[in-house]
Amino acid sequence: PGLILAFNVPSAATAEAPHLPLALRLIPQILTEGFSSRMNAQLIRHEKMLSYVQSSYEPYRRGDTLLTLDAFPNPTTQPALADVEMRIWEMLEALKSTPPTAAELARAKARLIASQVYVRDELGAQADAIGEFVGSGLPLTYLNDEIQALQAVTAEDVQHAAQSLLTRERLTIAHLQAKEADHE
Repeated sequence: PGLILAFNVPSAATAEAPHLPLALRLIPQILTEGFSSRMNAQLIRHEKMLSYVQSSYEPYRRGDTLLTLDAFPNPTTQPALADVEMRIWEMLEALKSTPPTAAELARAKARLIASQVYVRDELGAQADAIGEFVGSGLPLTYLNDEIQALQAVTAEDVQHAAQSLLTRERLTIAHLQAKEADHE
């Protein structure tokens, strides 16, 4: 079994404020990416509720896009999907009520910037990035200014993005179930 939460959020092309998609890019880093991320530390290692969790946000789209969160219950502890969903909501509410710490934000930025720099070391990846920007209607200067703009995102920007966009009104939930055995 598994759980997918997908929030309809603005892309870099549709966001009302230029820092909003950058703040949205940091949310997966804070919540699920890396050993010290909130859900990895709490729901996988401490509570042993999940065996795997990840989230993603694709900002370079012409229209709105999705911020997705995928969670898979620990087969040893076998929590109900409803309990997993409730616990994830508690962690999302914590991000909405308390901005990320300076250390969390610094780690998230460092991880995201390192991945950007590493990916763009390859000529093919550079071409993909240019194609994404052009395809989404963004100016190519955005590509050059992105890392500097990312450094300027504050913890309050991340908190505001979570408060305004990670809401039940913007949410679609999918419960993944194992295929039942054929009964003949």
